[in-house]
Amino acid sequence: MNLIKKFLLFLFISLLLTSCAVPAIKRLSAQEEMLKTYGGYNSYLALEYLRFSLSLLAVEDKKTSEYFAEKWLKVAEGADVIPENPMRWKADPEQVDGMIAMQKRLEMPLMTPHMKFYLPIQLAHLSYLYDCWISRESKAIFRADELAQCRVRFTKLLGEIETYIDDLGKDKTPRVEIREPEFELF
Repeated sequence: MNLIKKFLLFLFISLLLTSCAVPAIKRLSAQEEMLKTYGGYNSYLALEYLRFSLSLLAVEDKKTSEYFAEKWLKVAEGADVIPENPMRWKADPEQVDGMIAMQKRLEMPLMTPHMKFYLPIQLAHLSYLYDCWISRESKAIFRADELAQCRVRFTKLLGEIETYIDDLGKDKTPRVEIREPEFELF
């Protein structure tokens, strides 16, 4: 009996160690079908990061690819996702102030109650676009078309979501004016 316990413990530890040795991108890819059917903000964000990680692998940027795959795995464990810091990615110093201003604008929809429930796909895509813009700003290879696409799409989607949030706060009931009837003498 003691030998069986030792064997099971050895098997468990070896499985644990091998699962940690598997790159995050492969672990995330294995969960892709489940993520597609589950839904919700975290699932959509994971799919965005998976697609982003795979595109980074396609241009052989393995370090950044693994970073974004790991980022979602932390989310799957219950950690909050925070937008990327432009200083961490060594962005162009002339653009850092604008990036930080956009980050503050991004935080507003992410912190608005129930928005992750009402617009899970849009907010996940918005978070991804910001991270795409910030991370790719630091690499010369991405400063052309793709970077411009991330930045432009982020700005446009952020504006649309801010308009949606503003419209939620407006009173849309039509004004009803009550008039007393006028009586004429016969």
